[in-house]
Amino acid sequence: MVGTLAQAILGLELEPHSNNPYLSTSLQDFWGRRWNLPITNILRPTIYDPMRYIFTRIFGRRWATFPSVLITFMVSGLMHELMFYNMRNVKPTWEVTWSLLFHGFCTATEIEVKKALDGRWQLHREWFCSGV
Repeated sequence: MVGTLAQAILGLELEPHSNNPYLSTSLQDFWGRRWNLPITNILRPTIYDPMRYIFTRIFGRRWATFPSVLITFMVSGLMHELMFYNMRNVKPTWEVTWSLLFHGFCTATEIEVKKALDGRWQLHREWFCSGV
């Protein structure tokens, strides 16, 4: 709603916040291409890409993705804790950080499973949306 007001009053063209997240076919699709796109577009070049470069030099290209994804989700969790602290002036509970680390672990694991199956793991959108 705030975005719509800003567009109408100021004539700003805002980036979309999401891209039909309920149509996601995987965690990677949800977090990387469909949910909170402005933050994804900030975290990818500032955290994920540099971490992937560093871990590629340390572990090789095959294993660089896993720690890079985990660190990116950890940074996102810490950013959430900082925002909540500034908004509520309450010490962090770390629930958000742990939750995002869990999602990061699951997403990184999914990426590794997809690599191991060499593209043979393909879930179709209809399978996910059949109960909606």
